[in-house]
Amino acid sequence: MKLSTILPVSGLLVSFCQAQADPNTLARYNPANRTMSANTTYCLVPISKSLVKTITGYDPLSIDTSILPSFPAGKHPLIVQAGYDKDIRMTALNIVPLQIDALMQASLIVPFVDVTKDGQTPIGVPVNYYIGGTNGQPLQAIVPSVASGVSPFEGTTIFPATFSPDTSAARVLPNGFNSIQVKPFLLPNTISGPGIYAEAFDISFKITDSSPYTAHTFHSLLNIPQLLNTNKCQRNTVYFNESSSEPLMAIGEVTLYHQILATPPQGLEGVYQDVYCYSANGQVVSSVGEPCKVAAANMDPEARV
Repeated sequence: MKLSTILPVSGLLVSFCQAQADPNTLARYNPANRTMSANTTYCLVPISKSLVKTITGYDPLSIDTSILPSFPAGKHPLIVQAGYDKDIRMTALNIVPLQIDALMQASLIVPFVDVTKDGQTPIGVPVNYYIGGTNGQPLQAIVPSVASGVSPFEGTTIFPATFSPDTSAARVLPNGFNSIQVKPFLLPNTISGPGIYAEAFDISFKITDSSPYTAHTFHSLLNIPQLLNTNKCQRNTVYFNESSSEPLMAIGEVTLYHQILATPPQGLEGVYQDVYCYSANGQVVSSVGEPCKVAAANMDPEARV
């Protein structure tokens, strides 16, 4: 891995990764929507454009170089992200207010996909979602994953998983890197533990001052509607201007596995080196499902700045 441009300010990332997440600052303004504070690392893994249709069923859209400069030719980004969600608030069935103190979460998302088939409306397609409990309680994830048709991730299939670490956004390693591992349940052991798990993905990363991308890159790729299982789309808007800590650019290694079913799907497995990432705490506001073009028109453009 080429890491000659790593910044010698590891203390910033150590404190960032050892943190959980900021308070939820937007719930009071959005009582009808799901909101949370999410301390997350997002990595852009280059995958073949031909693979995009195989795993999503849709063609990839071109991404303007003002958003994504210097991306490898013939490749399309796969967002691999994981982190710590805090103070998750929502209303189940538009009636009952619910609150979850914390969950671990991760996902693989293909952004800028032609779901509407108009050749111009960017939609993100979740390939896999994972949620896990915190503080050694992985079974906290079972109920939210089963209830994902209504909350907290309406219309999205979720795999319950165990995370390492499960007490913070990432683990600081002796070599100065930071890591997070995601393992979906095969056979959880509720009595003597820990049970049997498969591997989904690992991220190992360190901050850098020479990323070809800016915050605008990640904000633009993230703040587009996401396709639901209902064929509607959901606005999962992430606001990064409410954080108590500065976002950080990173470089690292992402390992994707293919051990069971389609999590992750075949064709993605492998070790991806020199992958550029973005570690940041964002405030997430999620709407109910709506027609994808309507969701695209209603996205907040300020979130992409």
